[in-house]
Amino acid sequence: MSFSTFASIDIGSNEISMKLYEISKKYGIVELDSVRKTIELGVDTYNNKTIRHSLVNELCQILTGFKKKMKEYQITDYKACATSAIREASNRFQILDQIQ
Repeated sequence: MSFSTFASIDIGSNEISMKLYEISKKYGIVELDSVRKTIELGVDTYNNKTIRHSLVNELCQILTGFKKKMKEYQITDYKACATSAIREASNRFQILDQIQ
């Protein structure tokens, strides 16, 4: 049977979540695993218009953990989306560079 795997990552203002899926014609989309971590990016953005370096480091550590989880499931295809906590931060381009 042919199937593919996919990860969906949501970087929100209060938490980061990742869901891992297996997709096949026979069974459709099946959720394999889900991981959530609390991180208050929005507090910095909405109060200071910027996200502190220490919080960006924490964000990168969480994403590194997500990457390890994806490797466990042999997932190479993913989509990551960020909400206004990242989009409205004045240092968003530096954050994206650090994540890469």
